[in-house]
Amino acid sequence: MTYMTAVQHLCWTHWIISNGFSSSCRVLPPDHPIRRVLTVNCFGTTEINLNSCVALHPENGFLHKLSGFEYESLSKIFQAGADMYKFQTWPEFVKEHQLSSEDKDRLPFFKDGLEAWKIMESFYVKYVDMYYEDDAAVEMDNDLAAYWKFGLVPQYQHGLPDLSKSSLAMHLCHSAFMVTAFHELVGGLMPYVSSPDGMFYGIRKTDPPLVRADRHHYVATLALTSATGGRMPAFVSDWSFLLLDDEAKKWHKEFMRALIAVPQTDPSKFCDFNPHLWESSVSV
Repeated sequence: MTYMTAVQHLCWTHWIISNGFSSSCRVLPPDHPIRRVLTVNCFGTTEINLNSCVALHPENGFLHKLSGFEYESLSKIFQAGADMYKFQTWPEFVKEHQLSSEDKDRLPFFKDGLEAWKIMESFYVKYVDMYYEDDAAVEMDNDLAAYWKFGLVPQYQHGLPDLSKSSLAMHLCHSAFMVTAFHELVGGLMPYVSSPDGMFYGIRKTDPPLVRADRHHYVATLALTSATGGRMPAFVSDWSFLLLDDEAKKWHKEFMRALIAVPQTDPSKFCDFNPHLWESSVSV
């Protein structure tokens, strides 16, 4: 639970990925097509990520008190998370995962993720095609070259390919996927804490052993969950007004139709990669 929250949720999704592209967007002119298409995924990001640092990172903060780790150890977890991060598309993640191909083919964690990625990739490839004829056109865009440095979050560049037409489309897809689908997975705590018998942060050595959260830990966890449970606008919605051209708006409508057509998963089963649940940008 601590690994998912501290590393995958906070360190990767908030402090590296969403911070990386949202802060770098500021070097792009307001009417730059890349800034426009990412605006929906940047909504509220600066405030949310600042609040997450203030509430969850410090010594004696929420996460420190709940995790069961001394702060020195928790700090090492944060640092290890930053060191472990690398840019990786969802298909690359699935391919490199150590589970067997048979398991990957049947588990919705992989199947649903690949289906969502395929839909998103189709849109972002078409979008980049609209504005850049070839790699040379991408390389001639000085604003885009400055954006690609990710100067405020250098960790984002780990594993990131050189700037090209293909890598730009994959970066857009990765940015959107990670703050919508992946964030729904690693940031959704309610299924884990709705009962004191669920998964919790602390590890308590008692005699007899505790098999559920005690009342103090349970109340503190619910306080954290409720304080950070506000939602952002839905990603599956009409945000075409952010886009510059009629053709881009046309592709946006097709994109939304494709996501809406994804069947709504039974909520009693894995459903974090259901587009109907996605927020447009990171909440805490």
